[in-house]
This record gives sequence, C-alpha cells and structure tokens, in this order.
Amino acid sequence: MSWQAGSKVDVFSARKAILPLVDLSLSSPEKVFKKLLQLNYDEAVMKRITIFIMNSLKHSTIVLSNGKIGEIVFYENDSLSRPLISVNEEIISLSQRNDLSIDYIK
Repeated sequence: MSWQAGSKVDVFSARKAILPLVDLSLSSPEKVFKKLLQLNYDEAVMKRITIFIMNSLKHSTIVLSNGKIGEIVFYENDSLSRPLISVNEEIISLSQRNDLSIDYIK
C-alpha cells in the first residue's frame, strides 16, 4: 500500500504524530487550530486532522471569555475555530461575535 497524501494510512500516521503535540484538555479550539497551522504537514492531511479534532471537541463544556459556561454544538466549515456555542438555551455563533472567544475547555 502506498502512502499518498490524504490516504487513510497517511492521515492515521499524521494523527498519531500530531495529537501528542496538541493538549486538547487545556486549549480552546481556536488555540488548537492555530497550533495545527504552525505544523508543517500536507494541507489535505491537516484539514482532515483538524476536522477530526474539532469533532472530538463537539459537545464539550467550555468557558467563554465573558465567564459564561456553554457547550460546543456545531462547527461551520468556513470557521472551524469559531464554533456555535449553546449558553442557557441561546445559540451563539463565535464567527459573528468577535468580542467572545473560548477561554478553555472544562
């Protein structure tokens, strides 16, 4: 089996190499995404790994920069680092709220 960029084997190998470098428990999705961008891997592989990480953070309890506690409910494809957050039955789109960010994941 050849190792082509974007193949399942390639993505799995890259995932195993990259995930130890990214501390998901202490970072916000935005910080994780920025750290991934600093790594010099194939773009197709990085996109798949980013989607994998972001999906693994879905439904995580988070603390916003304003101190409110919420839950990650959805990622929009064009803004993976700025998800939709549910706070007290209100949905907040971080991509539309530049005044808010995720401080950390609980």
